Amino acid sequence: MSSNRAAKCTFFVVILTACVSPLKAHGLRTRSLDGNGVGLEVVYESGQPLVDAEVKLYSPGHQEEPVLRIRTDRNGRFMFVPDRSGTWVAVVRDGSGHGVRYDFDVDDAMRLVGRQSTGASLIASNIVAAACVIWGFVGTAFFFRRRSA
Repeated sequence: MSSNRAAKCTFFVVILTACVSPLKAHGLRTRSLDGNGVGLEVVYESGQPLVDAEVKLYSPGHQEEPVLRIRTDRNGRFMFVPDRSGTWVAVVRDGSGHGVRYDFDVDDAMRLVGRQSTGASLIASNIVAAACVIWGFVGTAFFFRRRSA
């Protein structure tokens, strides 16, 4: 491999890394809240809250049509008082393509059953992303190798 080709590959890797790193902030994490009602906190991987995101709540037994539409506050949180026990579904979307579906259980006392959070680890998605990058490098190497032969 000539030094010119090595320099081009190094430059490509640096640019690719710089472009891919900000994408990690697009993952979402959720944390359930229990207090004067039941709620959820939604933040990006970076910790920035999902401000003014649309929330659709689906009650147990009524999964086809939302029973409540609200928005998150400046901290990426929303609260509501459930009127029945069972599994509720919250669908949160920020308007730019980011969103999360969160299923949570409410007991007969209208309290959240267990404290739950999601998105704390994106190991699987990071492995897939790394595999795609490696596959891209391998494919590019084969492409240039074939052209020079």
